[in-house]
Amino acid sequence: MKRDFTRANFDNLVTMLRELDAKANQEIMDRAGRLTNLLGTVSQTFMFLDSPLRRLAGHIRSLIEAEEKAKVRVRQIFEDVSRADRQYRNETVGFGLTRSALQDLQNAMKSLTELNDRGCAAVDQGGNLLSVFNAPAVREGMKIPNAALGKSTAAIENGAAYTAEDFRKVPNGIKQERIREVEQEHPEYEEKFREVLSDPDISEQERMDIKYMAYCAPEPYRSLYLEHLDRYKVSVEKSKDEKDKGSWYNHSENRIRLEDENMAWDECGSYNTYFHESGHAVDDFEDDLRFASEFTLFGENTMRTNSYEYNGKTLNELVTEDTRNHVRNIIENDPMLKELKPAQKEELLRRMNLADDSKFRYQGNAGGDMVMNIYIMRLRDVMHKDLVGRGKESCSDVYGGVTNNAIQGDWGHSKSEKAKTYEYWYDEDGNPTGRQERELWAEFFAAKMTNDVEELEYLQTYFPQAYVAMEKMAEEMAKSGNGTIQPQGSSGRHG
Repeated sequence: MKRDFTRANFDNLVTMLRELDAKANQEIMDRAGRLTNLLGTVSQTFMFLDSPLRRLAGHIRSLIEAEEKAKVRVRQIFEDVSRADRQYRNETVGFGLTRSALQDLQNAMKSLTELNDRGCAAVDQGGNLLSVFNAPAVREGMKIPNAALGKSTAAIENGAAYTAEDFRKVPNGIKQERIREVEQEHPEYEEKFREVLSDPDISEQERMDIKYMAYCAPEPYRSLYLEHLDRYKVSVEKSKDEKDKGSWYNHSENRIRLEDENMAWDECGSYNTYFHESGHAVDDFEDDLRFASEFTLFGENTMRTNSYEYNGKTLNELVTEDTRNHVRNIIENDPMLKELKPAQKEELLRRMNLADDSKFRYQGNAGGDMVMNIYIMRLRDVMHKDLVGRGKESCSDVYGGVTNNAIQGDWGHSKSEKAKTYEYWYDEDGNPTGRQERELWAEFFAAKMTNDVEELEYLQTYFPQAYVAMEKMAEEMAKSGNGTIQPQGSSGRHG
């Protein structure tokens, strides 16, 4: 039985369910829309109708939410089954990786048996066994199956047979053996880790886990991480004020600061926060625009992600395009929003900071048109549900970054209660700060380092262009071997 848990297949399932009652729902929505428009016109003359109009908007939203609850439940079942299936697929890690290795071994044995059969047939026909079954022939015949087998077994031997979700199940004995093997061959790694993880508040278990993950990480991310490991240190601190809690990488201090709290490093998966901040450090040290000097001519932080281009577009442009395309697709498939006129759809995107000429105000630009506000509430609600769930934390954060938090799930960089202004994602003139691509790269890097299969799948879905660009950027950074001095400033992550 072929299993297909792609987003396209899920959308098809939702469409089929929707078609069962589409006619009745559409009639309700059409009438509600016409009535809302009518009352909107009347209320401009008779202000006393404003309150009933707002109540009507609430009823309309209740109808919408009732429909959404069924879809959310279907989505949850779909994703639960998909998560369980991933653990046994040939393409993924865990049991699937072991099964794949056994299949590769079986293919190798089949190839060897075929060579043996041809040799026996040659002898039966009076020929020479060595004319068929010789060293060059064996090497050529086994080249493909041996390569596949070698790749699978190497992954298992390197300890990669785990995911971010089941990492805690890996026995310490396996971790210790892997660390011993690597550091026996590369004693310089042991010395680097001794320095970077010297804070006494980092436990021996945490040191072992971090080293094991680093040594098991796929290339080129493994090399990128280890290359700059001696350039900074990690400190664990406890915030006095609950509102000041957070973890970040500080450029000027060459330091990663982590919140001292149980499970604080596991908010988005095993050691995700640690490697997220390490991703910021890699981004910093790999920046091509920095001078090899203790002085800097730049007032603003510059990172490799801010200057990188792929296929003629900056990473920020790709992140923005991916976000717009996904939201457009949501609009075109939503039973209420898809009925909007093209001009209304563009106005909706503009209000949600998804157009080039948007104001990029914090949380978008609502107000004024009551009908448009209903559509804004609808899109926010649909997108919030779309961005909620394990593995979607970074998607929620960066979608908030592109839209200046007009669209967001349950995770992101939000305005504090004390702050009068908010310029984390956009400056006062509406220009992006570059944190959109910085945060996406840091989370992408963390997911690669921790083998977070689920998050990587979501990142590919929500940022298809940027994902490919970041893979290419990682390959280029691994070849560059940059080691210049970092600029001043800081980049933080507060969850």
